[in-house]
Amino acid sequence: MHQVAALDRVVLVAESFSGPVAILLAARLGPRLAGLVLCASFATTPHPLVALAHYCPSSLIEYAKREPLLLRHYCMGSDAAASLIEELSSTLGEVESVMLKRRLAMLVDLDVRAALKNVAAPILLLQAGRERLLSGRAVHAVMSTVPQATVAWIDGPHLLLQAKPQACWQAIGRWSAAHGFALCVVAA
Repeated sequence: MHQVAALDRVVLVAESFSGPVAILLAARLGPRLAGLVLCASFATTPHPLVALAHYCPSSLIEYAKREPLLLRHYCMGSDAAASLIEELSSTLGEVESVMLKRRLAMLVDLDVRAALKNVAAPILLLQAGRERLLSGRAVHAVMSTVPQATVAWIDGPHLLLQAKPQACWQAIGRWSAAHGFALCVVAA
């Protein structure tokens, strides 16, 4: 947040679970926000099955976050390099299953559409053409909340920024140029 506070104008880029957080921050930034990019993200409950997260045993979550076939199918795509799958598994392995269950539970009643409607800056929605984690209803909820947003469909899986970084960057570049601002990447 300190890096964002130090900048006059910002473009927020958020993927998946970080999207609702970025939406809330974007609504608070007001005129300091130059743009918002939501990549394979959501503004409402991403899938009806998250309601079952409370009942999911931790052992199943442990298995899912380390199983290459599941990570390929739901997150990275069948064409993902083995090293990318290993990196995702390693990253997920650092997060305790109880924390993942809490994050899923937070999504049950999620609805940040009112905040999204209050974002006055240009919005880019990067949508995954091979999405398997978000329901069609969740994708439609974002798109219908901000019909003025630019939508770019990218042939890739849910974790687009990791699986298809060049295609994402090209779409972001075209969108930012169309809105007349240059991008400077500040990583947190």
